[in-house]
Amino acid sequence: LQDRFPRFQLSSKTTGEPVWREPFMRSLTDYQRLIVNADIHTSMIIEAGPGSGKTLTMAYRIYRLLKAGVPPSSILILTFTNVAARELKERVRVLYKDRTKTIANENFKTIHSFAFEILNLLSPYQKIFHHFPNCCSNIQFNDMQNQLKLVKSAREQIKLELTRKNRRSEKPNEPGNIDRYLHDASISDSQHREINESPKTESIQGDGDGGELRSEGNIQMASFIKLRKNQILKRFCEHGRYSKAVSEIYQQNKMCPYEKAVFERYQQLLGKSFKIDYDDAIAYLYVTLKYKKTPAVKEILHRCLKYIVIDECQDLSRLQLELIKLLIGVHDSGNTTQVIAVGDRNQSIYSFRGGLGLQVFEELLRVGADYPVEKYFLKENFRSLQNIVAIANKLFPSSM
Repeated sequence: LQDRFPRFQLSSKTTGEPVWREPFMRSLTDYQRLIVNADIHTSMIIEAGPGSGKTLTMAYRIYRLLKAGVPPSSILILTFTNVAARELKERVRVLYKDRTKTIANENFKTIHSFAFEILNLLSPYQKIFHHFPNCCSNIQFNDMQNQLKLVKSAREQIKLELTRKNRRSEKPNEPGNIDRYLHDASISDSQHREINESPKTESIQGDGDGGELRSEGNIQMASFIKLRKNQILKRFCEHGRYSKAVSEIYQQNKMCPYEKAVFERYQQLLGKSFKIDYDDAIAYLYVTLKYKKTPAVKEILHRCLKYIVIDECQDLSRLQLELIKLLIGVHDSGNTTQVIAVGDRNQSIYSFRGGLGLQVFEELLRVGADYPVEKYFLKENFRSLQNIVAIANKLFPSSM
């Protein structure tokens, strides 16, 4: 199984002196120096205010780990955007002159792309996704453009099948006819209010049938599918049984036959193309590590990933946080994976889609049963004028 993870090399024991004498240390504040030079076997939770130099401090901390002999392949850096990953990667590379020993590009990941990578390594050997017909050696993310294409195809196919069924029916006025199905297809205002993140029509590029592809019906159905699918994935993660999760959500929401038919056809079309939706990645990796009888996968990740660095940790959702806990082995005695989490409780820009904010800091502080977890604060704002900082402190008196 180790061969399936070629870049995750076994880590060695780490030693090394602090980097007090490095020239860059003179430009750091006292708090930044404490973070950079803390014991390398210590997990740390860092609350960093705006303009406090958190990216630079993280880069120096990673540099300290590398100088101490931590294998570059054993450090995983998770961010929420590719831009943030590139920025941190460049900071580390500028510091660490020995490019042969610095951290490889593939170790700077968004949390979704990391989950996707591990699932892609596993999927040739086992059937992970329930909508796939079989194992797959090259899964792909389903983008918004293709999502609408699949929704359009699913609606057209179901409508055609119902039309044929209606023509064959001896009692066309029975409740099962197409008019009743199509009436049931309308999505109520209450369901619209449940939808947190409807696709924006202006962000979708047309390709010949653009207007039809971006029709209100397709966009509403795409939003409906996203909502129901996220509900199913949430229940799936609670007990690890997909069929049971689907049944529970169908029953809970009283989905009409047309909605169920389009949803299931969408999943079939998605599976035939061996693609997964964006939210599938986190859920399926979590279930694979928690419920599947594949302890070797988690063992390899624990053995090979010794440091997990999380940028903007306040934006972690409940499921993402639980996945992080699995990766650092909260419930596995003897595991020594360290976590370095950096964020600002007052800048949870993803709270609208489940970002936990302050709760992340509180829960990560409790993960260190077998090793210490230290909390640090970066308060000094280098970006704003003092009068702006004073006003901000009055508006947010409870902040750090």
